[in-house]
Amino acid sequence: MSVLQENKVSSDAKKSVQDRLLDAAEELFCEHGFDGTSVRDLAAAAGCNVASVNYYFGGKGLASASWCDA
Repeated sequence: MSVLQENKVSSDAKKSVQDRLLDAAEELFCEHGFDGTSVRDLAAAAGCNVASVNYYFGGKGLASASWCDA
C-alpha cells in the first residue's frame, strides 16, 4: 500500500459513518447516476454496514442529503 493510500485510509477512519456515506454518495451518483448506484455500492464505498444507509438516511434518501450539502 502506498503512502497516499495509507493516508486516505487513516483519514477515512477518522470520519463519521455519515460523512463517509455522503462522500461515497457524491462520488458514485456522479459516476453512475442515482439509478445506477445501489445501497450496497454506497455501503461498500463508505466501508460500512449496508444497514447504515437506511439507519442514517432512510435508504437512498441519502441523495437529497448529499445534494443539500453541496
